[in-house]
Amino acid sequence: MANTGFIEENGQLTFVPVTPSAWLFSFQGSEELLTSLEKDLVEHVSGIIEQTGGIDDFGGFSEEEEALCIQSWLTDFMNEHNRAKVLIYELGFDTFPAETLKSSTKKLINLFDTCHSDSMAFRPTRLIRDTDSEIYSAAERLEEVFSRLELIAMVTIAGLAGKYDLDISGIYEEWANNGWDAEINALTAYLEN
Repeated sequence: MANTGFIEENGQLTFVPVTPSAWLFSFQGSEELLTSLEKDLVEHVSGIIEQTGGIDDFGGFSEEEEALCIQSWLTDFMNEHNRAKVLIYELGFDTFPAETLKSSTKKLINLFDTCHSDSMAFRPTRLIRDTDSEIYSAAERLEEVFSRLELIAMVTIAGLAGKYDLDISGIYEEWANNGWDAEINALTAYLEN
């Protein structure tokens, strides 16, 4: 199986681009199989860059930006073909008891729809007042999934930066804000070769 992402071997972190044919994704010591949704995302991101030769379609890389950002692009991607609803239903079956499954799942879908229609980053927990509710907990789990999708999209873009001469300074900046210096160094080494 093709391992991609940031792979540590013998104390050395190496960057391996994520491609549509990848099976595994490694990041900060975690190695997981790419889901069909994640593979679809990699293929979609790669296709946009190959078609346009750039990354303008994705907006910026900081979720703090008021304008289009990668997370608002991601909500568009998830809205296509009802990807978000499928993900929410899968999460719902694993999270909610049978008696609240339908109403709770509907609430999560409404939160997604609000984030999507407002072209905002996917942070539904910002829209929930009761932080002790099962909806809040499910929204947190959904945000974690979106964060992983965002990371995979950025790593896919970064892997194509050299081939298409892309300015990924926004990715470097966001990763520096997260303290991901080792990942920045591994990506830089990859792009310099």
